[in-house]
Amino acid sequence: MLQHEHQDVVLQSARTISIIGDAIQKMEQQEKSVPLNACVYMWEKLLTHLSSILQNHENAPAKAVVCDCIANIGEKSFKELPSRMQMFCCTLLIGSCSDEEATVRAAAVRALAMTVMYRTLREDICFVSDCGENILRALAEPTLVVRTKAAWALGNLSDALVLNMKEPEIE
Repeated sequence: MLQHEHQDVVLQSARTISIIGDAIQKMEQQEKSVPLNACVYMWEKLLTHLSSILQNHENAPAKAVVCDCIANIGEKSFKELPSRMQMFCCTLLIGSCSDEEATVRAAAVRALAMTVMYRTLREDICFVSDCGENILRALAEPTLVVRTKAAWALGNLSDALVLNMKEPEIE
């Protein structure tokens, strides 16, 4: 369905995946979690198809939802993804911060703000630096929705930096 010729089908399919990811994270918080290996398997299978929407589609709403999907992977599943998939997700989000459409840029900045809180990513100084650069650029945007998401993202980035300072094993 993510490769369907009708763009509304692609959009709604991506929204469904985002909702499922969000529900899985909420279940984890209530200690009713789905088996981690099942979540990782699901994301490994879906990420290639989701990335094709970001890379090839003119469908801005679907591209924004794909950024939400990546944000909804969740820290536990993200940590267990192969490192190449983790890097792929980060690259997709950082690239989407420069998209032509403001809604996509806003969604990408929001997703970066969520992922920078993951321990595995906040320990990566290059990723934190890339997040900071993209957030600062988004704060200077003329579009209100992008600036609003960037302001929230700056708060999360600050929280991530404070957490890094509190944990001495992080360089």
